[in-house]
Amino acid sequence: RGDHGDIIRNTAVVISNTGNIIGKHRKNHIPRVGDFNESTYYYEGNTGHPVFETQFGKIAINICYGRHHPQNWMMFGLNGAEIVFNPSATIGALSEPLWSIEARNAAIAN
Repeated sequence: RGDHGDIIRNTAVVISNTGNIIGKHRKNHIPRVGDFNESTYYYEGNTGHPVFETQFGKIAINICYGRHHPQNWMMFGLNGAEIVFNPSATIGALSEPLWSIEARNAAIAN
């Protein structure tokens, strides 16, 4: 939950290797696909496409469904990301084969 009490967002927190919070990214694309409608419990994020400076390079987090949106990958790249992580709770025969294809496509395009 954020500062507004009832608003819940899917948020990834970036923590440094020393345990300090570097920043956060909120999921900016909420799936509304058939019965799978996260908008019934999450609000879309409002953090843009942040990139975080770490000891290992400039990183970004493209949360779950965001991987299907090319503009996310583009904006993280334009903002200087060298590595983009894509945490996802989606599993199964339809989703998992797409992960490597989408990741490779994003890397080539950006």
